[in-house]
Amino acid sequence: LYQQKYHRPMTLPWYVGTAFDGANLIIHCVRTHGTAPKDIGSWIATLKEFPGVVKTITMTPSDSSPQVSSIFQL
Repeated sequence: LYQQKYHRPMTLPWYVGTAFDGANLIIHCVRTHGTAPKDIGSWIATLKEFPGVVKTITMTPSDSSPQVSSIFQL
């Protein structure tokens, strides 16, 4: 997606982009579905075509879901 939008190759290491995508995914989820771990887990498990900077993110039944409850423990 980055190359399509900016017409040049991505120069950052891949993990920077995936960390950015992951943060945006959680921020979007919390804003639209709240902070209950069950709601976040349900939303992530059914995620379809979430636009990221590295790629479009889609979860399938065979993907492993993160333990979202640990995200909110500081």
